[in-house]
Amino acid sequence: VKHTKCYMVEGYTDVISLHQAGIENVVSSSGTSLTENQISLVKRFTDNLTILYDGDDAGIKASFRGIDMILEQGMNVKVVLFPEGEDPDSFARKMSKSELKDFISENEQDFISFKTSLLLQDAQNDPVKRAGLVSNIVASIAIIPDAITRSMYIRDCSSLLHVKEDALYAETNKRIFKKRDDTRKREFSKVRQEINLKQSTALPGFIDDVFAEVNEKELISLLLNFGDHELYSETDEASFTAHSITVAENITSEILNDELEFKSLIYRQIFEDYITSIKNGEVLESKYFINHQEDKIRKLAADVLSENYKMSTIWEKDGKKIEATETRLKEIVPKTINTYKLKILNQAIKDNETQIKSVGNDIEKITKLIERKMALIEARKELIDLTGGRAIF
Repeated sequence: VKHTKCYMVEGYTDVISLHQAGIENVVSSSGTSLTENQISLVKRFTDNLTILYDGDDAGIKASFRGIDMILEQGMNVKVVLFPEGEDPDSFARKMSKSELKDFISENEQDFISFKTSLLLQDAQNDPVKRAGLVSNIVASIAIIPDAITRSMYIRDCSSLLHVKEDALYAETNKRIFKKRDDTRKREFSKVRQEINLKQSTALPGFIDDVFAEVNEKELISLLLNFGDHELYSETDEASFTAHSITVAENITSEILNDELEFKSLIYRQIFEDYITSIKNGEVLESKYFINHQEDKIRKLAADVLSENYKMSTIWEKDGKKIEATETRLKEIVPKTINTYKLKILNQAIKDNETQIKSVGNDIEKITKLIERKMALIEARKELIDLTGGRAIF
């Protein structure tokens, strides 16, 4: 018989008793904390997992972290709570096969709703505890990869907790963005080590002296015109779920991860507004800046948006038909970012050469500066390749 779900219990005696009662699609966690390997083994056969708990509340709460790991892999988790003093083994011995199956079927509930109800009993009318409860539930919802499933849980929790759906969505999106941002930072750290930029203490210092107004304006123009457009999607290898990445998310992530900073105060303000909105789970639209409280930002937004950035499907250049900016974002956005970084690297190399000339015969200092220069040149070489072989000096 092919089953569409798997039951999980704590001990082997529970497995044996349930098997004897006719429930064969059951596994044991062996009384230990769940591991990713155990979850992966179950997921190979089914995405539906029902956990059978005894009546020990403390034990149930201790297992919450393991259940979150299951949710993170995109599995559907349900819970059956046995009567107080009973566990799957003892209960199966007391009941007939049909009674046991009926009990499990009638008392099965999804894990998020179960967790909400259980924690709600402890929080009662204490506002601090209820706030902590909301945060706890949102943490579990945020790790679910499927957006539709998340929205359904948010709707149910809104009803149970008497909290507006908008607030739950905002908090959930904030956590999702933080997780993505942390992942990108880890990935960037690996890349940075590979090109030896991490060992170069010169680059951050040089950045302070570089004013790339033209390049900064190009990035701001992309943000204002296309910030809320999807640039690409990332697929979670564990859940095979795609996550949309906007132009604004990509640009802000690249700039922050490289620890760069706009020198133009007005551009910096716009950039920081985007960062704040993304952390709140939103992406600003251009109309926000058109109606901005700062006069200078309103004027800049109007000027940038009127500079014919959003062109028709094609436009003419040197007699050739070229695709419009909006249809070439996957090419234009990374190239604009890398061109900006390239200008900063070029200035860093020039300043490094000046330092080498100024240290005289100090071999130790010269050696360190040359090592930095080689790392910067290697980084520049990679950026030139990424910008289509176009050097910028």
